[in-house]
Amino acid sequence: MHITLNELIEKVSGIVQGHFKKAPDESIPPTFFAVKANGHMAVLITPWQNEEEKVEMLEEIKQLFSEEDVVSYCLVSEAWMSKTCLDEGIAPSESSDRIEVVLLTASSHTETQGKALRMIRGENGDIIDLELMPENQEVKSMQGRMTTLLTKTHTIH
Repeated sequence: MHITLNELIEKVSGIVQGHFKKAPDESIPPTFFAVKANGHMAVLITPWQNEEEKVEMLEEIKQLFSEEDVVSYCLVSEAWMSKTCLDEGIAPSESSDRIEVVLLTASSHTETQGKALRMIRGENGDIIDLELMPENQEVKSMQGRMTTLLTKTHTIH
């Protein structure tokens, strides 16, 4: 069964929403939802602690995706976003207008799509909602090292 990137993002988005409803005080480590050529899905949790571990883990994931015939995947990660950091050259995490988001980045051999969900916190700091970022409702293209982890080309029947 073939699943489109948009369908994959929506499915994973529902899983993320469910996670925060059950555990609003817990964060989500970077997690890959990988779709194999046979339609089965695998979940890989990748709690890297620094840039060196991230680079090493991404190489291992790229190899695993090749060995397991992965045809598409969606990465879920928490991040900071800021409008002013792009103009001022500072990290989003250091910006005065930063917001917390959950990024969903889905990639196949031919395209990449994404979605950003703003994390809304209650008075006690727990996440009470995830809100679709209006400016990111129609993200049809994303770039970066997280979008290029597939090496084999597959024909899906």
